[in-house]
Amino acid sequence: MSYTLADHLVDVHDGDVEPVAYHRVTLTSSVCVRSICKAIKKYAFISSPYPVIISAETRCSLEQQDMLAAILREELGPALVTEKLDDRTSLPSPEELKYRILYKVSSVRCSQV
Repeated sequence: MSYTLADHLVDVHDGDVEPVAYHRVTLTSSVCVRSICKAIKKYAFISSPYPVIISAETRCSLEQQDMLAAILREELGPALVTEKLDDRTSLPSPEELKYRILYKVSSVRCSQV
């Protein structure tokens, strides 16, 4: 069995209307999170059924963090892992996470937002 886990790091910031993301260490312009989610949903599992991990540093206000959570749920639907899969004490395997999307977040301290 072989699999590849895709792990994408983005910085999420307050946008004018909705949260926006910048890809870390590049000179790209911002992209709204909703557009990113739509692209991920469309293309995530074309070449592999194994989980996609989106790593994000959240640098936005609490209001836009709430909006971010709503956008992730709306756009990624049931593919987004939002709760424990069962009562296990260990993490699920990539096999068990086929066709699923994980959103791994780290937040900066409130004083930095």
